[in-house]
Amino acid sequence: MTLDIAFHKEFYDICGMSFIYNTMQTIMPHFDRQRKLSYQINVSDRVISDHSAICKAIEEKDKKKASEAMIRHISTALADQTILKKEFADYFIE
Repeated sequence: MTLDIAFHKEFYDICGMSFIYNTMQTIMPHFDRQRKLSYQINVSDRVISDHSAICKAIEEKDKKKASEAMIRHISTALADQTILKKEFADYFIE
């Protein structure tokens, strides 16, 4: 999880948006909880694949592929949340 957090922080830093990352730290425990639970439903391979696709598209300077890869990454995280709410209902408030 440490590498996942560092990966996301690096993008904020590269984009000159460290202030947004720093501001988000007040709500990060909620995201971190979801990350930790997600690893229990075996999403780590997909996360690594998503991150690799994002990096590859950026290296190739392909804005369209990078955007698509980022949207896919975010979308699957949202889909995971539905699964997590069923598997770990005690961790979520509706």
